[in-house]
Amino acid sequence: MISILTYNIHGLPWSVDNTLPIARWSGGEGTNLLCFQEVFTESRQTTLKRILEEHDYTVYFPNDAIESVVPSGLCIALQNKSLWKMITLRFTPFFNYSYWDTFANKGFFSICLQHKDGLQIRILNTHMQSDWELPYYSGTYYTNRIRTLQLEEMVKEYGTSKTLTLIVGDLNQAGLMHPRVKNICCKEGDAITTFPSTGHNVDHVACIIGTGLTPVLKNIHIGNEVSWSDHSPLVVGLDPRH
Repeated sequence: MISILTYNIHGLPWSVDNTLPIARWSGGEGTNLLCFQEVFTESRQTTLKRILEEHDYTVYFPNDAIESVVPSGLCIALQNKSLWKMITLRFTPFFNYSYWDTFANKGFFSICLQHKDGLQIRILNTHMQSDWELPYYSGTYYTNRIRTLQLEEMVKEYGTSKTLTLIVGDLNQAGLMHPRVKNICCKEGDAITTFPSTGHNVDHVACIIGTGLTPVLKNIHIGNEVSWSDHSPLVVGLDPRH
């Protein structure tokens, strides 16, 4: 069993900084693995790391410093008392992105975990292409295509692995448009909302089909009771052995 939380904290440099309550709430959930997006500023990174370490997590940020306005904004935290330990970490930049996303170092931050009994699992924490606020023909249609290409990049990187590989994070779409990617926590059309302002479900835990065994969803929680971000946190419990 592994529990995973994914949370876009709305950490844009000009937005209200709610990192402190977000970190306290997330650290208190008792989740094995925390995956954050939009931790863009150094002050937010410092606060998140300090509070989560107080809750007995080890916090990882990718080595993603390049010539961009802000880094990837990705962060992973592993609960020290869990039965999982970190084996490898790696950040891989996307080749495909456009519009607002050119200001950040877009990509996926992968962590490979090993259970005390030897079972391994890989999680790709990512924040995929956002929609462009222009008419359909130049905006949503084009960004949908980019998201498909970003899924293809992750499948190409890890699709032949024998280790179960999960894609976790803000995928910015309801349905997953790739034949090798399956949503674990919900089906398209389910009444799940992780982006309250529009009623859409854009935050997901999915698996790359053909990597390891197909995990089984054990429980799910949408944190609609908290309002520190424009997204709601998604917490899922999975059995990766099926």
